[in-house]
Amino acid sequence: MSEHKIRVDVELDTSEAQKKLDSFAKEKRKINVDVDSSDIDEASKKADNLKNKNIKVDAKVTGKETIDSTAKSLDKATKSASGFGC
Repeated sequence: MSEHKIRVDVELDTSEAQKKLDSFAKEKRKINVDVDSSDIDEASKKADNLKNKNIKVDAKVTGKETIDSTAKSLDKATKSASGFGC
């Protein structure tokens, strides 16, 4: 079996393809999108139903003792500082 090597030099003119690609990229396109917004619509209706109702919110605050203690310490520090003519 014989082996052959072939060397080919090719010069390709892509200017016409580049012009078409540039033209295509610059054109404005319209895209139609179909979105199922039923979940959003339902949530919006529920929020609208709450507008004229009283809402009770319960919250648990942790660290209240620390906050109270810090506030008392700040009050004491402020009173002590006022004795220094501040």
